[in-house]
Amino acid sequence: MNFKSIYFLICVLLVVVGVIFGQMFHTSNDNLDSLIKVLSMVANVATLFGVIVAYLALHAWKEQYKHNKLDTLIDTLEDDFGRLYRAMSAHRNAELFLEKYRANAGSAHNVGYLNDQCVDKLDQYLKTRGEYGISFNKLNRHHKLSQESILSAYIISIKLVPILQDLTKVYKEPNSDDLLLENSAMLENLWILYCNEFKTLRGKVLLTSC
Repeated sequence: MNFKSIYFLICVLLVVVGVIFGQMFHTSNDNLDSLIKVLSMVANVATLFGVIVAYLALHAWKEQYKHNKLDTLIDTLEDDFGRLYRAMSAHRNAELFLEKYRANAGSAHNVGYLNDQCVDKLDQYLKTRGEYGISFNKLNRHHKLSQESILSAYIISIKLVPILQDLTKVYKEPNSDDLLLENSAMLENLWILYCNEFKTLRGKVLLTSC
């Protein structure tokens, strides 16, 4: 029940109390028994009014708490996605440098160093993806989201695969600059896609929680 309904109910109860008071002054006069009865009725109405207001206040508090909880969880998930995206970009860039060096027949020493960098960035990406998955599961406990949701860590990983696979052919083709731009655009489009998805999620979840 929203606050407009609460205010309406309060107004109705005030009208009822006013009618009772009017009846009291109309009928009681010098009749003490009538006065006592009317005052008793007023006390009962006031008690009922207090109980209703307390219930509505508790219900409103619970709804507000749920709303704030979901808002916080979505904020956390979105922040974790930002970190995940940066880890994905770093992982992709490390793979790109390695492919470029291999295509240019770089020394084994430098290739080994770049390979170590790839392993390090991959580890960071996997760690960040795990943290994102934990945040996703926390939100999922309060607002059901399918593991097939575009926001799940599993689906994000799937969307990263073609971006990484395309890197192996970038420097093997004469139009490597164009292919590199296309690959970069794929990564940027992934960011735009998820920014819009978080906006949609926030609007849907917070609207239904009100």
